[in-house]
Amino acid sequence: ILKACQETSAMPFYGDIYTFKKNFVNRGKRPEHVREFKTFRTGDKLRIGSLEVEPVHVDHSIPGAYGFIIETSSGCIAYTGDFRFHGPKSRFTHDFIEEARKHEPDVLLCEGTRIDEKERGLSEDQVFRKINDCIGKSRKLVVANFPLRDIDRFKTFYSAAKANGRKLVINLKQAYLIKTLREHDPKLELPELNDENLAIYIHRSNWGRFEERDYKSWEREFLEHENTVNFKDLHERQEDFIFYCNYYSLNELIDVKPEEGSTYIYSTSEPHDEEQEIDYTRMKNWVEHFKLSFVEAHASGHASRAGIKRLIQEINPKRVIPIHTEHPELFKKLWKRVMIPKYGKSLKL
Repeated sequence: ILKACQETSAMPFYGDIYTFKKNFVNRGKRPEHVREFKTFRTGDKLRIGSLEVEPVHVDHSIPGAYGFIIETSSGCIAYTGDFRFHGPKSRFTHDFIEEARKHEPDVLLCEGTRIDEKERGLSEDQVFRKINDCIGKSRKLVVANFPLRDIDRFKTFYSAAKANGRKLVINLKQAYLIKTLREHDPKLELPELNDENLAIYIHRSNWGRFEERDYKSWEREFLEHENTVNFKDLHERQEDFIFYCNYYSLNELIDVKPEEGSTYIYSTSEPHDEEQEIDYTRMKNWVEHFKLSFVEAHASGHASRAGIKRLIQEINPKRVIPIHTEHPELFKKLWKRVMIPKYGKSLKL
């Protein structure tokens, strides 16, 4: 199709190419690759070959974060996973420390994302207080940018919306995520989608309309939900909403038309690579264009140097191997027996 279009100077229609690819692929039988998933909870004991693996939950900005304690024929390895002490589930990290200490690990694999940061930073509770105060003072639209999968942060903004008599407006992906998590893990204590302090934002399709055929199959179930709103609702009743608007939905502000002096709350981590720097700069340009008040309030999903030191000291492993860090050498200031991995080299334990 593409070659024919080049020869005739025609522009291919995406649907034609998709149909061609689909029919071409389905001509022969493709082998199915089925992967079996097994769920687990803290306290379970998993057998993988000769290894016994015990998962123990830790506090992190994403639900379902675990550390692992691995018993081998030659000794014990503990792996922290991503962890912190300043989130709403800090007791989870203490549970991991307590269990790991009992096993007296020969090796601790320890994450060090923020080992170069001495200060703990804001806790999730402090984030709530800051944004709650900010929202309480506003009589205009509040726009929020926070990590899509950070359920703790979602609950923080939901609580702030409830405290201020507003609706937290989430997008279709968040609606799907919340619906699914509610079905599979009630322990997360997520609100129902028809909650009076929630609303689901229906964006215009790429064709500029709201017709069902223009949306993906998983999106369609939310289009007629009782709690849906669109740009017209937000524009007409700006003081009633907290509008979730990440980097990928900034163009929605063109239709919403936030009043000058509305608030943009940036509640995610600072950029740490070139691509994120570009996204951040683009976001700030939108904020300045609409003359929004800019507020930052974020709690990291990772422990600072003080938290890392505390975990290592309480577990008291024979050796520490730094992982998930740009500054492994800083671990030597925290513990006397540190093995730093080298790229392409094996570590014999």
